[in-house]
Amino acid sequence: MHIFLLLLKELQKSRSERGMGTLARRQSQQTLGQTSGKSAQATEPYDFAVLVNMLRKVMESDNRLPTGEWNGFYLERGNSKRGWMHLYMSFTDGKIKGEGTDYVGPWVANGEYDLETGACAWVKQYLQKHQVHYTGQLGENGIMGHWNIGHVVGEFHIWPRGMSNLNELYLADDLQEPAPTIQLGSGFSGLESVTV
Repeated sequence: MHIFLLLLKELQKSRSERGMGTLARRQSQQTLGQTSGKSAQATEPYDFAVLVNMLRKVMESDNRLPTGEWNGFYLERGNSKRGWMHLYMSFTDGKIKGEGTDYVGPWVANGEYDLETGACAWVKQYLQKHQVHYTGQLGENGIMGHWNIGHVVGEFHIWPRGMSNLNELYLADDLQEPAPTIQLGSGFSGLESVTV
């Protein structure tokens, strides 16, 4: 649903930017069609091209960063449970936007990513509460890294909701482990499990 709102907003912006030019073009096409005996050219293909360009703008082509629902958690020192998060994230042209909820409450996020280095950073702003800064690394299993609120730090891992193997792995881990861990695997060379 979120992607369609972005598309609608971009389409309205595009139409307002074209403004009178579009009206004048349509009128000239109708006049041309009437004088030449041909029907006026439809403007739908032009609008379709605009929609395709807007889709390219609002959707990252890297399949590791799908716009949509994500799952994840953060770890806090002294807390034996994961702080599970439900997220809606969009990745567009190096920009991260998101919203979600966890046990603290609802939040919004804004940040940036770099596909060449895999670096990701964003600020999660709880509604009418504090901010949390996230820095992580993009890999085949989502984004993993650290969060901080001033000098308080912890780890996090988020991934696209469709990666059900990670959901199952961590839920099973919650049932068996006394202290939560982040299972760092393929796509994160040189990293091992982290226990908090």
